[in-house]
Amino acid sequence: MNELRTADNWRNWFCIAREYLVIAAAIGAAVWFFENRAAWGLGWGWNLPAAALAILLVGIGQHRLVMLGHEASHWVLFKNRLLNEVAANWCCFFPMWGRSYNYRVQHFAHHQHVNDPEKDPVVIDMTVCGNKFRHPMPLVEFIWECLVKLPLWVPGLIRYAIARARYATLGERPDVYRSSEPPSKVTLHLNAGYLLLLIGMLVAGVSLDLGLFFLLGIPALWLGLYLSIASRIASHHYGDVSRLKPDVAPRLDNHQTIAFITILFTGLALLTHHTDLPWVLYYLVLWLVPLFTSFAWLMILREDIQHAHTGRAGFSHTRNFSGNPLFRWIVFPYHMDLHLPHHLYPFVPCHNLPKLHALLRETNVYRRHAIEVDGHLLHHGHS
Repeated sequence: MNELRTADNWRNWFCIAREYLVIAAAIGAAVWFFENRAAWGLGWGWNLPAAALAILLVGIGQHRLVMLGHEASHWVLFKNRLLNEVAANWCCFFPMWGRSYNYRVQHFAHHQHVNDPEKDPVVIDMTVCGNKFRHPMPLVEFIWECLVKLPLWVPGLIRYAIARARYATLGERPDVYRSSEPPSKVTLHLNAGYLLLLIGMLVAGVSLDLGLFFLLGIPALWLGLYLSIASRIASHHYGDVSRLKPDVAPRLDNHQTIAFITILFTGLALLTHHTDLPWVLYYLVLWLVPLFTSFAWLMILREDIQHAHTGRAGFSHTRNFSGNPLFRWIVFPYHMDLHLPHHLYPFVPCHNLPKLHALLRETNVYRRHAIEVDGHLLHHGHS
């Protein structure tokens, strides 16, 4: 078992690179289509199916990135703890407007109080958003309820995304990890003011054609001024640390977040300035819209299939799945179809879950009590 728990510092770089290559291909193909559609003699309406396909593909990529971030929440994305946290933030969570520590606190509450309607954040979010199904279900019902109705009911997806943002972005803590004192909002207000002024300066730089020096130099100077001010703020103003010790000081976590957003916004401004293409619009449509639609749909679908209509202890709190490889790639990336072994041994890296599952199947108690569901799309039986 100790051998299965061993992570390394190299394997998941390839996984991260692969996800970004797929996302970049989807976004690049969509932008290429948008910019050449008129020259091909196609009407504006053709933008809609192209955008819808790109939004789906980007959402799939975002979901897979967060599942790599999920590995980091268990300290198994990389063996080195600092590398694990920094890489998870910059590659998986900052682009999704979240932080690794915020995700870890929320996710640990899920593991500690799985399926508890009052303490499990996953169950609470599902209840608030009205997304609860009874699994397993017949294939036809699954296709209608989960693959048609669920992704098309956009208000429900947005409600879920907002509920998750309370933890991932704003750092709200689950009740079980919340400190007795209300968190300070000093840095929240400082960050909001910084970002508003940054956006204003970048918009002015692009619209007034103030040049490369302005678009690179002013954000760098502004970030430096922000860091000099923020570094003087007392540490207790940097959010509710809760009872789970962070691997990176909250102050540094905050500064990295602001640096990432500054780089992101400056990059969009530079691209817009040098290409005359609407990169801010493309970012909204091809990154933020997926966050609130296709990504939210896949998060709901996966979490609901894994835990809906299950118990709260022993081997009853989740299921294992087998079925179509494409469905597993989209909905259960990185062996999340083997969810029972993950909950039993959450510090085993995802690439070792098949070995762990095979090892557990050698025991009578696992063979007798593990819930195995056979049949995703293109398979007979239940979903």
